[in-house]
Amino acid sequence: MYHWTKDAGTLNKVSGVHSHDHSGLSKLKPGDLLFWEGTYATAGRVPPISHVMIYLRTLKEDGKKVMYGASSGRRYRGKKIHGASVFDFSLPKVDSKAKFVGYSPIPGFKSVKPAPKKTVAFRKKTESEVTKPVAPKKTATAVETKPVAEEQTPPPTTVPVATARKTVLPKLFPKLRAALSKK
Repeated sequence: MYHWTKDAGTLNKVSGVHSHDHSGLSKLKPGDLLFWEGTYATAGRVPPISHVMIYLRTLKEDGKKVMYGASSGRRYRGKKIHGASVFDFSLPKVDSKAKFVGYSPIPGFKSVKPAPKKTVAFRKKTESEVTKPVAPKKTATAVETKPVAEEQTPPPTTVPVATARKTVLPKLFPKLRAALSKK
């Protein structure tokens, strides 16, 4: 994936990033791929990219950034999670073997701007409209209704890292590549 984004010219390489305030992160947008080196052995891979996540956003509740991916032991709001899930987007400490090396939008995906909010102009009613008698509303006959069970949001699910690597990721990324090649 690193080479894919590099070849497409969308990769934003950064070095020495240990804080979210770093100017190198100024172009980071939701949906961007995040790349690390040194999170585990890579057996001669060049460059030694060891981890990829997807940046989600900054949460309004606490102003902290979150990402999605597979990991063993990363945290979300202080709780250790193993598998594919949402995690706090934390950057490696200065003395860590791990290094955050860059980020990129998914090549070929265009960012979509939200539609502009529609504004509605109201006109003031004329005096004749204000004083005009209003016809009584028709009433509906009563219909027996049954209470509807409230929907419950299921708890977030996690998938073991090994399962994600063998099942989820191989299915996801070929589909992305196929979608991009159908321009």
